[in-house]
Amino acid sequence: AVYLLILVGGIVRSTGSGMGCPDWPKCFGQWVPPTEESEIPSDYKELYSSKRKAKNEKIASYLRMFGSENLANKIEGDASAYTELDFNRIKTWTEYLNRVLGVIIGIFVLLFALYSLSFLKTHPIITYLSFASLVLVIFQGWLGSIVVSTNLLPFTITVHMLVALAIVALIILALIGSSSGGLDIASTRNGPTLILIPLLILTIVQIISGTQVREEIDTISSSMNYLNREFWISRLSEIFNFHRIVSYLIIVGHVILVVVVNKKYGSTSYLLKTTFALFMVVMSELVAGLSLASFNIPAIIQPYHLLAGTLIFGIQFFLLIYIANRNELRTQVNN
Repeated sequence: AVYLLILVGGIVRSTGSGMGCPDWPKCFGQWVPPTEESEIPSDYKELYSSKRKAKNEKIASYLRMFGSENLANKIEGDASAYTELDFNRIKTWTEYLNRVLGVIIGIFVLLFALYSLSFLKTHPIITYLSFASLVLVIFQGWLGSIVVSTNLLPFTITVHMLVALAIVALIILALIGSSSGGLDIASTRNGPTLILIPLLILTIVQIISGTQVREEIDTISSSMNYLNREFWISRLSEIFNFHRIVSYLIIVGHVILVVVVNKKYGSTSYLLKTTFALFMVVMSELVAGLSLASFNIPAIIQPYHLLAGTLIFGIQFFLLIYIANRNELRTQVNN
């Protein structure tokens, strides 16, 4: 469900629907958004622009309390944050469905946390992890309101992505912990895990740099009114070249990982099958990235590129924790 939300979030960004609803949590002041411009006030641009300005001034005041003067000034001085887009029913409903899905997943995570209370006495770490994921989901919802209020401020989008990865990691930890009857995170000192740890770090760096590339694409595409896609790539900074170089390092690392897992656990093992599936996702991510660069960033590929990146992180993290708890999991299966 979390990955489905990440995919839909990618669709929202690739279609430029992030500001389809100018307010939050309602959409144009309604729980069910409008389908026609006649259903909203004629002065909706001035109305929501003034509301956003008041909210951003409040956000900036909080940032100044924590010493972030430069960021506060950037939020207050960003004129684009107060420029309302023309009403577009498709973009409005795309963003609204993204929010509805977010609420549904929030309910799933709430149930996930409540069920984890059965481990509170025997393995409290599982309960703590589950409730931590719930806290992060709530924080993610609040952060989504900041993203909307600041008109997709680049810094907030990056944090939004990192929080999503943290939620995935917490759920995987709780899942494996509940399956094995506890967690042994310290037992990560063997061949595969010594490769997985740097690969995880590289993948996180890659996702961050990819988010920054995407932020630049958003700025460039907006300045060109989402036209002339053939010029977008040429206007990117050096972060694009860095992103491309890291992708090749990640591929080499996964080739080594497949070889090491095959040698240690055998060609018919569950771990090798999972590792090979991970490698196939990595290769599909490479193909998607090359397609974006070669075919003027087709919007249909952008959501998958984002989804595959987070899937790579999730499978890597799953393998790392699974291997560390392999003996406990095998005992549970035998019992």
